[in-house]
Amino acid sequence: MCVDGFLVPMSILNPFWRYIFHYIDYQAYVFQGMMVNQFKDGVYECDRVGNRYSCQYPSPLNTQVKIEGVAILKDFKIRRNQEGES
Repeated sequence: MCVDGFLVPMSILNPFWRYIFHYIDYQAYVFQGMMVNQFKDGVYECDRVGNRYSCQYPSPLNTQVKIEGVAILKDFKIRRNQEGES
């Protein structure tokens, strides 16, 4: 849910926002669809910090200095087939 310009995970919202307004929040559906379209089939390289690499998301490909797009979706708690649903 978008609150004052920040994306807040549903798990930390209080019950009022979680059970009433989250499900009618059109931005949540748009964000989920955008995330799935962007990351579902991709493989991305980890950031380089100085002489080392830093992988922001845990992924089976971290040893290869890469991140699977599915790992990013998993971190955001979005399923690959979640386009168009809450």
